[in-house]
Amino acid sequence: DIESEEVNVLMGPFGDVMDIRKMISDEDRELIDEYDVLHPDLREIKYVGNPLSDAQIALYLYGEYPNDGIDYAFGGFVSDYFIDWVLNGNHINDTDNKFPTCAAFVCNGDVMFHTNKGVVGLRMDHIENVEIDGINITNLYNKS
Repeated sequence: DIESEEVNVLMGPFGDVMDIRKMISDEDRELIDEYDVLHPDLREIKYVGNPLSDAQIALYLYGEYPNDGIDYAFGGFVSDYFIDWVLNGNHINDTDNKFPTCAAFVCNGDVMFHTNKGVVGLRMDHIENVEIDGINITNLYNKS
C-alpha cells in the first residue's frame, strides 16, 4: 500500500541490501546522493540495471520455479512497486511510468543494513595470544 507507514528494505536473496544507486545512470545517481540534503524529485530516475541487480531480480521473480525442489529466491524481499518500476517503468503508482513516490533512501548503513559505526583501523575478533609490533595506522576516513 503506497499510503502505508511500513518500511521495507529491498533485500537480495542472501540478505544483502539492494543498492539502487548501482542500478541507475550516473546522472540519476547524483539525485540520490543529494537526497538527504536537497530532497530532489526522484520520479524521473530510470532503471538501467547491472548483472548483479538483474540476477537478484531474476532470482526473486523465478527462484521458486525450477523443478528441482530448491527455492533459489531464498530470503530476499523486493516490493511490488520496485519490480513494477524495474520491469515496466512503474505503472502501479503513477500512470506516467515514474519511480515510486513511496520510495525513500536511507544512508549510513552497510550492505547488510547494519548501522555504520565509523572507521575501524584494526579489528581482531576471536584471536588469542596476539603480539603486534611496529604497526602504524594513519589517514583513515569514513565516507559512507
